Amino acid sequence: MSGALPLDQDRANEHAVGASTRDVVAMCGAALLAGDRDALNALLDNDVVALIPGRHRLSGLHRGPAAVSAALLAPPLPGVRVVGVDVTELLVEGSRGLLVLRTQVAVDDDDDAAVAFEVAVHVQCRDGRIVGVTEYASDQYALDDVVGQ
Repeated sequence: MSGALPLDQDRANEHAVGASTRDVVAMCGAALLAGDRDALNALLDNDVVALIPGRHRLSGLHRGPAAVSAALLAPPLPGVRVVGVDVTELLVEGSRGLLVLRTQVAVDDDDDAAVAFEVAVHVQCRDGRIVGVTEYASDQYALDDVVGQ
C-alpha cells in the first residue's frame, strides 16, 4: 500500500494527548494506510463509536477501540487483493476531520480488472483522541463486493 502521510509512531504512542485535530487525523490516515491496528488504537478514545453504513458484513455501529479498529482495518474477502490505498484529501475544521482514501482492489490477481473507489472517513476528535468515526463509500456496491455480505 502507498500513501503520503508518514506514521509518527512516537506521537501515536503518546496517545496524541494535546495533539491538534490535524495531527490526529493525519496519524489516523497513516495508521489506516499502514494497516497498523496498534497505532490506530492509540488514537481512539475508550468510548469511540464508529458508524459504517451499508449492507456488507462490516456495516453497523461499532463501539470501543478494538471493535472500531477491527472494522476499519478488516481484510477484504478471500480472492480480493488491495492493490493500493492513497490519501487524496485531508480536511480539518475545528474538532472534525475528513480523510478521503482512494482504494484499488483486484480479484484473483487480475490487476487489469482492478476496481477503484473512494472512501470518506469522517473523524471527530476531543482532547487529542478520536471519539467518533463515520465511513462512507463512493460506490457502496463496489465496497459490498470487496468486503462481502
